[in-house]
Amino acid sequence: MIVLRPDEVRFDGAVWGGVVRVSIDRLSARSIEGYDEEGAYATLVDVARQRIVVRVTQEIEGSDLDAPVPGSLGELVLIAGSGSEIGRKRVSCDCVVESVLNKVSDYGATRSIVLIAQSDAGDADPVEVESV
Repeated sequence: MIVLRPDEVRFDGAVWGGVVRVSIDRLSARSIEGYDEEGAYATLVDVARQRIVVRVTQEIEGSDLDAPVPGSLGELVLIAGSGSEIGRKRVSCDCVVESVLNKVSDYGATRSIVLIAQSDAGDADPVEVESV
């Protein structure tokens, strides 16, 4: 899932300004592969565990001393617009901040925040998408 220039992004109630993109990647944390005796190719593949990685990229306009801290737990909420009130989506998930990376160049400053989504129950998808 990719959201470019979301209308609003909040983490643990705090508004994150200047967000230019959010990506939500679903990765295999544990794969199972089975083979039979007839060939070299897998005959059974299953993803037994998933890891959801959220990347938030901000453009920083001035000094900013309020970056999140790795290990922080909170609800990430973003509102993705479609250019009108129709089709707006609210994406939310409980996340833990894994890393915060700041880059400064002659062209400006950006911050990349990597979060890992977590589920209240192991069988429930932690990412919720709903129309608003």
